[in-house]
Amino acid sequence: MFTTRITAAVATALGTAAVGLAVATAGAAGATTFSTNQDAIQAGHQVCTELAAGKSKAAVALMLTTQARMSPRQAGYFVAAATKFYCPQFAGQAT
Repeated sequence: MFTTRITAAVATALGTAAVGLAVATAGAAGATTFSTNQDAIQAGHQVCTELAAGKSKAAVALMLTTQARMSPRQAGYFVAAATKFYCPQFAGQAT
């Protein structure tokens, strides 16, 4: 029963994070870039992977403009949201 509660809490948190990423992207341009929440989650984790590899937030945002067909503004919001939800250790990193 305790495990079920933890699993439900984690699933809810992940769903909320995916929605947060999708909303951040939608708010920037009026339409979502990802067709599913799972796509948004995967892209969010990719942002963290790129930051962990030493890329700047600006470089990751630029990558998103081509790979995910985001506007520069969308990409900036997405990097900020992904950092907040998935890798807050990079929150203080310069752009």
